[in-house]
This record gives sequence, structure tokens and C-alpha cells, in this order.
Amino acid sequence: MRASLEAYSRHPSKMRARKLASEMHRSRHRNFVDLIMDMLREEGEQYPSRKYDIRTEERVEKLKEKAQQEVEIVRNKGFKAEYYFEEPFLNTYDDMELKAYVLSYKMGFINRKSYVKEVYLND
Repeated sequence: MRASLEAYSRHPSKMRARKLASEMHRSRHRNFVDLIMDMLREEGEQYPSRKYDIRTEERVEKLKEKAQQEVEIVRNKGFKAEYYFEEPFLNTYDDMELKAYVLSYKMGFINRKSYVKEVYLND
């Protein structure tokens, strides 16, 4: 993995990017990929959270609770899972579409499969 990363950093190409992506799917590299994801999450937490009006804040909290419940369901089945909340770029409060995603992993013999489920808020 290290050699592929160094080769890609020196000479980025489409072929090397595909090779690196296929290596990141391997079960044996899961700790490295998880470390990268944790580092990205920590960097993202440094940014302040957006502030919405009271009604939208309530909807955001409901959506996060629903996503956390989905994560617990997946974890109870024995899989690793986490959720991500997508904050909208624009503050258009009329019809703001809030999205959350549950990312789960299933370990295979060779590759680790990732599944993404979109969580909706039914108002």
C-alpha cells in the first residue's frame, strides 16, 4: 500500500488511482483506510456547525437521532457502521432538504464491502 501511495504521489495517473482504489477495498488494508477516515472526520469537526432557525434545528436533531438508531440496528447485526450528516450549503429555510447517510461495512474474505443507506426524515 505504501509503495502504491508513493508512486501515485510522484506520478499521479488514472491507472495508478484505480490500482490504489482497488487496494483500499482489501480487507487487509482496513485499518489504514479507517485511520484515513478518522483523520478526515477529526478535521471536519474543527469547522463550526451551522446554525438554523428553531424549526430546522429540531428537524436536524430528529434526523440525527434517526440515523443513530439505524446505526445501532446495523451494529446489532454485527457490522461496523457510522453515520454522516450532510449540511446544506444554502440556508433556504422553506424547503431545506436534510440528508444523513449510514455507512456500513461487511467483511469479505478478500475485499471489504461498503454499503450506504440514505436516511430520510418523514415530517
